[in-house]
Amino acid sequence: METPLFSDSTMAPFDDGWMFTPPGASAARPVTLPHAWNAEGWSYEAPRPAEPAGTGVYRKTLHGVGAGDVLKFEGVALSCRVRIDGKEVASNLGAHRAFEVPLDSAKEGSELVVEVTDKPSTPLLPEGCDAVFAASPRYRRWPAAFGSSMKAGGIWRHVHLVRRRGTVMETPAVTPVGTRFEGTLSFLGSPEGHSVRLTLSDGAETVAKTVPATAGAFAIAPERPVFSWPLRPYLYTLVSELLAPDGAVLQTIRQPLWLMTFETRDSEFRMNGRPYFLRGQNGFPHCNVPYDREYIRQYVSACRAQGVEISRFHTEPPSHEWLDECDRQGVMVILEMPLHGSVGCYSFGSEQFQKTELAEIISVVRECRHHPCVQIWSMGNELIVACERDRGLGKPLFDVLEGWIAEVRKLSAQPVIANSNGDAANLVHKTVGDIDDIHQYGGWYTETLYDLRHFADCTLKNDMLFQPAISTESIAAYTNDDGEPFVRGNDVRQRKVVDMRIGRIADLSAQV
Repeated sequence: METPLFSDSTMAPFDDGWMFTPPGASAARPVTLPHAWNAEGWSYEAPRPAEPAGTGVYRKTLHGVGAGDVLKFEGVALSCRVRIDGKEVASNLGAHRAFEVPLDSAKEGSELVVEVTDKPSTPLLPEGCDAVFAASPRYRRWPAAFGSSMKAGGIWRHVHLVRRRGTVMETPAVTPVGTRFEGTLSFLGSPEGHSVRLTLSDGAETVAKTVPATAGAFAIAPERPVFSWPLRPYLYTLVSELLAPDGAVLQTIRQPLWLMTFETRDSEFRMNGRPYFLRGQNGFPHCNVPYDREYIRQYVSACRAQGVEISRFHTEPPSHEWLDECDRQGVMVILEMPLHGSVGCYSFGSEQFQKTELAEIISVVRECRHHPCVQIWSMGNELIVACERDRGLGKPLFDVLEGWIAEVRKLSAQPVIANSNGDAANLVHKTVGDIDDIHQYGGWYTETLYDLRHFADCTLKNDMLFQPAISTESIAAYTNDDGEPFVRGNDVRQRKVVDMRIGRIADLSAQV
């Protein structure tokens, strides 16, 4: 197993030694995290849950913890309450939101209990909470984003024990600028009197400098800079060491970097300052196989061998295992938030929902921005469709997205897709985000790749507000060995394509 590209000396794995009681059961069984009693992932088929919906209970006995220590949960689906020795110490809502649990009240042998309520059982938002988007016939009062794993329940991401005894450094946020790296420093606790030793290395040369912790920012540059390009990563490693006033090393953070600038300018993409045409594909099976590193390595390798320069993590943020491999192999990433709008219209007009989702989005950005492969953020997939567009819901949606994106820009310089397949984009005289994204399906927008010559006609917002455009989804019918189209399972998109290809319907409005 290769050495992880990222590490923080204050963090230790906390995945072992758990007992789990399924919903409605009385007997507990040992499990190792990440664990979900129901997380079918992406599928058009009917889910076959291993356990009933409801609230499951995880327990673990605490040893060797003390004041200042915290547990960091990378994600719990969908809501949870955390108790230590019977007293509630934390709660959380949001399957992809990282959160922390203080262990100040714990003692040797304390019982940690995490009560997890799955997605279908978490209470809905209250009636009347949204006077705007309730107009949609697809309106759902889901309390948080569900992503693609619609039924998931469990502590389905890693848990870490974090030692925080005194001043602690957060992972530096680093941005490539020209031939140097610029970063920001932030701390929990007072940085007064402390310093940070920075060491940048590529295996051939090493550059080091020390800055006061109170500086808040730094710049460091290789003497012989080498740019990364898609499929040609040149990995730098930045080691940041927090030094006590007496020079002792208190903490060490190691993170990977690419010296690569990716930006939108003049209606096109620029890579390292040059116009660039991206060659991509839609999505990895990250919802179905989230942690198997060997599978992930082989899958990313196969994409790379086919010349895939960028890929989209569709409708759910991936595990770090997927992003690690993309870092290593130079596959750029479009990372999408879990707002999977094609399954229903969320309550975007609810203040409670807006607050919950913004917190989740900010958490995802903070947790994933240290991966150099993440080059584009997407706020969500098909957040509204034609029935919402026709009811004038494009503008209020874009107003919400504009506020969320403004907060993302405070944390990351990477371009943003406001709404993957942004239905209504051409009806709202307003730029939101940096990149337009359209989904093409045979029988709807285009019948053949030859029709891509008309791509600009269907992606242009208006004559004055044009952004670079990408297509992250396109599909043609499945065919058998004789070339005849057929439908697999209950894939409704394939059914529409097949109906068009074999001439069962000619009127697009008749499609079901």
